[in-house]
Amino acid sequence: MFCKNCGHELPEDAKFCMKCGTLLKSESSSTETDGKPIALNAEGSQTVHTSAVANRERLLWVMVVILVVVVGILAIALGTTKIGNQNNVEPNNENIAEVQDSQETTTTDLTTTAATTTATKATTIATTTVTTTTTVATTAKPVVTTTAKPKPYVTASAKTFLLSGYDGSKVRLYLDGNFYKAYIKINGISYDTTVLRSDFSDYVELPFNPIANSETTLSVTPYDDAGNAGDTVTCAIPTDAEGTINTGGILIDGLNIRGQINCHGGVVAGYTTDYVVNGGACGMVRQSLGDTWHITAKNSCYNYGTNWYELWDSDDGDYYGWVDENYIDFY
Repeated sequence: MFCKNCGHELPEDAKFCMKCGTLLKSESSSTETDGKPIALNAEGSQTVHTSAVANRERLLWVMVVILVVVVGILAIALGTTKIGNQNNVEPNNENIAEVQDSQETTTTDLTTTAATTTATKATTIATTTVTTTTTVATTAKPVVTTTAKPKPYVTASAKTFLLSGYDGSKVRLYLDGNFYKAYIKINGISYDTTVLRSDFSDYVELPFNPIANSETTLSVTPYDDAGNAGDTVTCAIPTDAEGTINTGGILIDGLNIRGQINCHGGVVAGYTTDYVVNGGACGMVRQSLGDTWHITAKNSCYNYGTNWYELWDSDDGDYYGWVDENYIDFY
């Protein structure tokens, strides 16, 4: 017996070809599959032959590709025909006019509708716009302002005065400005001092004779109450006298000299001790003394460029005050 498929010689009782696996007899068994050749493995189970299946699938794909190509060719042909027909159609003026009128009408309608819509939106926006202002109460923090303390300053000018009671001169230093105290130094000599602003009104008297020490300057440095110094200023000490200071005279007591008044045809007055000796305000004990009155001089004082005598009446002991020596004739 030979195999119907491959022609291989087989035993008479063979059920399938040992070479290609083709089933030789049709039996009602689980190994029959529509006359297709099957293969049995070593365990006796069926294995479907794959060559026929692969051929069938390949044929199916070829048919699909052919169908797609045909459809594409038909579509191209139809499109070319339609384009040619459109090119051969002559334009119809009436149709074009109708289309243009339709387009213009549509454009007008659209423009009117757009304008109406815009106006409606603007009205709606203007009507429905609500401005909400929220006021938030805030408490301002107090601003601390620090005022800088002004820097101390001083102005200084010096004047020279003669002394009324004796030869010599003094300096008056006039100070002004904003300061607590001032440090004063006379340049060229070893003299310095510190004065408080509250201790004087206009000037400070310095024990210095500028006439004996010409071309001398002094410097003044102001300070505040915290010890901060201001700018130092300098000024010259003049040697020319501005006037005379009534400083009091040089007193000589215990004289007990006798004489008489000589008015020289004028009026002779007797002055107070405060004016002659102490340099105080001008005051008189007697406004007029008589000519040739007998007097006794007990004390003398030199002041205001004059030698003065303190007089009493020699007869009755009346007090006459201080009289200029130019109006006294001593015995």
